[in-house]
Amino acid sequence: MIELNYRFAGQDQQDAEDVPNTGGSILYLTPRLLVDLGGGVVLCGAVEIPVARDLNGAQEEKAVFNVGLSFLFGSR
Repeated sequence: MIELNYRFAGQDQQDAEDVPNTGGSILYLTPRLLVDLGGGVVLCGAVEIPVARDLNGAQEEKAVFNVGLSFLFGSR
């Protein structure tokens, strides 16, 4: 599957002042692979690739890789 994911974070505050180089928005293109391993177990792998950014100050966002297992509980 393929997804678009969006994240927005407001600028951090310290002592009622904006903290530089914090907050902003980013759009990710996220290809995701799901593999049914049987027995109610699913392997998931994804990579979030930044494709559009509007970040405050000097911030660098790189691709993020995720891997996980899901387990189905209960009857089938």
